[in-house]
Amino acid sequence: MDGGDDSLEVEKKGKKHKGKHDKPKPWDEDPNIDHWKVEKFDPSWNETGMLEVSSFSTLFPQYREKYLQEAWPIVKRALKEHGIACELNLVEGSMTVSTTRKTRDPYIIVKARDLLKLLSRSAIKILNDEMNCDILKIGNLVRNKERFVRRRERLLGPNLSTLKAIEILTGCYVLVQGNTVAAMGSFKGLKQVRRIVEDCIHNAQHPVYHIKTLLMKRELAKNPALANENWDRFLPKFKKKNVKQRKVKSKEKKPYTPYPPPQQPSKIDLQLESGEYFLSDKKKSDKKWQEKQEKQAEKTAENKRKRAAAFVPPKELTSNYMKSDNEKHDSAAIAKKRLRNLRATKSMTISKLNRTFTMLKIDLQRSPSLPNLFKCILPSKSSLSISSFVTRETLMEALPLPMKTARQSADFHQTVWGDYFVNYSPSKTNMSLEEQKQRNEGLQIEIRKILTETIDPLQSLELIDSIQRLGVAYHFEKEINDILCRVHKINIDEDDLYAIALHFRLLRQQRYHITSDVFNRFLDDNGDFQDCLCNNVKALLSLYEAAYLGFPDEDILEKAKTFSRVNLKSLICKMDPSLALMVTSALEFPLVRRIDRLKARNYIEIYDKYILCNQKLLDFAKFDFNILQSIHQEEVRIISMWWKELGFSKHLPFVRDRIVESYFWMLATYSEPCYSHARVIMSKVMPLVVATDDIYDVYGTLEELELFTNVIESWDPERVSLLPEYMQRFFLALYNTFKEIEDELAPQNNSFRVHYLINEFKRMARAYLQESKWASVCYVSKLEEHLRVTLITAGYSLITCASYLGMKEVISKDTYEWVASLPKILKSINIVGRLMNDIGSYQNEQKRNHVASSVECYAKEHGCSEMEACKKLKEMVEEHWKIINREFMSTDNIPLSLIKPVLNLICFTNFVYKDMADIYTDSSEFMKKTIAKVLIEPVLVHRKD
Repeated sequence: MDGGDDSLEVEKKGKKHKGKHDKPKPWDEDPNIDHWKVEKFDPSWNETGMLEVSSFSTLFPQYREKYLQEAWPIVKRALKEHGIACELNLVEGSMTVSTTRKTRDPYIIVKARDLLKLLSRSAIKILNDEMNCDILKIGNLVRNKERFVRRRERLLGPNLSTLKAIEILTGCYVLVQGNTVAAMGSFKGLKQVRRIVEDCIHNAQHPVYHIKTLLMKRELAKNPALANENWDRFLPKFKKKNVKQRKVKSKEKKPYTPYPPPQQPSKIDLQLESGEYFLSDKKKSDKKWQEKQEKQAEKTAENKRKRAAAFVPPKELTSNYMKSDNEKHDSAAIAKKRLRNLRATKSMTISKLNRTFTMLKIDLQRSPSLPNLFKCILPSKSSLSISSFVTRETLMEALPLPMKTARQSADFHQTVWGDYFVNYSPSKTNMSLEEQKQRNEGLQIEIRKILTETIDPLQSLELIDSIQRLGVAYHFEKEINDILCRVHKINIDEDDLYAIALHFRLLRQQRYHITSDVFNRFLDDNGDFQDCLCNNVKALLSLYEAAYLGFPDEDILEKAKTFSRVNLKSLICKMDPSLALMVTSALEFPLVRRIDRLKARNYIEIYDKYILCNQKLLDFAKFDFNILQSIHQEEVRIISMWWKELGFSKHLPFVRDRIVESYFWMLATYSEPCYSHARVIMSKVMPLVVATDDIYDVYGTLEELELFTNVIESWDPERVSLLPEYMQRFFLALYNTFKEIEDELAPQNNSFRVHYLINEFKRMARAYLQESKWASVCYVSKLEEHLRVTLITAGYSLITCASYLGMKEVISKDTYEWVASLPKILKSINIVGRLMNDIGSYQNEQKRNHVASSVECYAKEHGCSEMEACKKLKEMVEEHWKIINREFMSTDNIPLSLIKPVLNLICFTNFVYKDMADIYTDSSEFMKKTIAKVLIEPVLVHRKD
């Protein structure tokens, strides 16, 4: 009995006395309970809501205003779910959160305050109950600014690796900005972050040591047997190195001596002792120079030894690995096995990934057949999870790609023009060019008078339509705008489909806002166009041409397009020959998608046969066409001579020699005389872009292309010696051409335009290199991934910059920034150009090792045939034409003179790749006839009686 009481008394003495509130907690006995976890709020705890309004306000700096305006709708929606109202006051520069009648959780207002403090897109998570925040002011912890910056960079680490490791191990979001460190996460994680940050800024311990400790704790926590043990014996002990390096001051007193220290010999004494004092000045300087040379020689020898040590070759693999006797040790079989293991792996660290790639590179060097395996064995985006946020795209770029040992050949035919335009002289006609110019000046005055005196709205619209089709609208821009502005405000005959459609098309072409609802009156009860319109050819043609200016959501214009096309095809055999010719041209190429010069030439022939044609307007159009043709002939002669001097036909025979075709493309961009200088400049850029495409797609090996891309990135002619000879010649031609253009533009202070062009060229070179890497491993990506790269190589952003180079209009840097930002209209133009290019050229490109086209990517992604893929891609093209129309109307900040050249560029693409062919590359037939019609053959004119 006494023994039992004694043991009970000892047990009580061994226990620590607990206070009133220090009662046993559940987590004291159960280690699996997280005592930091906050219980989630239940709205039933406070059904009546808040009796009074509580609010918090905070100020923000002006530079955050734009970001806050973008993020505020997201903040507002997030707080609304918790019954909190918020206000962004841009005048006072303040943010306010306050409770409302719907607020149930009393603590949520504090969370909302923390949201304002942390405000960024991820800060909304602070509203969750398990999330808390901590803002550490580190600016006052270190007085010396340089030390502070160094320690803060220590916290971030190289490429933010240290900060990312802290976030992963603590489970917190950490942001280092200025003099503060903001962290958001659980209480436990915030405590760890605070300790790491304070130790780093105080220089007490490097963050890497904390990271090592946390990593070891994470591993120790996996062992249940160690849950109740002290882990200090496992954790590393870190000591500051500078403690050992610090010199200990000796406390011993120096012995006293009454004698002074011995006097040191002077400089003269030393010279007397060595005999140098008696030497002449010349011998002294010679001796100093010799000593200097000896020191330099010694230092040079030491540097050579260091460099030699740095370039010691690594140990080669043993013969047992290099040589194999059976399939088990065969390099190809080993690489296949590694690739299959890579696909089967669900998670992989960076170090293991690097080791795998190193071994694959060795296998690739010994087995040239392996590159085809990458196409089928590369892991999909969903099946591979690699630490440190390695995406499938970066995995693709990291793969050791095989070098192309044999050069390819696309067998492009030689130029069909030779030196025709270099030695060209215009043929004699029955009326000299000077006579035509004189006649043209008088006719221009008369036509301007007719334009201004025509009162009837429909007659005015028909006259404008004829002027635009004949290609002479640039003479009467002011008069046309005045008429359209007047006609826009009045009503046209509501029952005349021809007039309504003509009115609609002419206004939309000039960016006047007009709704497609004007066609609703021509629909029947079923929503289809009325049957009575089926035989009105003139109205159907007008409706058909207007329908191609539709927006994405305008279904009525899609119906109009189908209705008019079907009926026009059925009536084409019954029409007047001149009208049938117009309809045939329209069905082949809609009016708004035609090339201006070709459209003018064709319509002159049609208008000449038209019974009610205006003879003065016809003569004026003929004279104007011939005058412009003479200007264009001189320009193409200058360009042809420049191209011949470059010597690409001789030294780079694999490049497409399409200088005349390139000029014709640029002529389609703008044909007016005022843009003559701009056309010449642009026509020098275009063939260089084509040559770059051929170097990357056809001739260059991957190793050469990587060097070539680096040289383009540096834009330094001194680095050209790193390249093979053919690339040296091309880069110097490219560099000198751009330098000449820059010098030409310098007197007008427009040389800055060339810098934007160079930046676009660098961006395109990087994209070309990525295409070459894909082609090397026969990689077929998804269409979205494919377009991210190939939209750049489509080149329309670069050509747009080139088209602005020589224009006399005032073009600010903002316009070039607008182009570089890839606005919606330019993105859709790039998509249309890329898809039509791929549809027209993919069959020829498949004959060699070329990057997969959009057709192949779509077919593989959706499991369909190439013909079905072409059909779907054409539908995408039509949808993006509608987006182009819509953005053309809404892009009011860019002048019409700068938007039209961009639209004309894509019209030429529509012409080149219309019938699933590439008549630019294969220009021996149809393209040659078309160019001859525009640039060589004059329009016949008759002398005035």
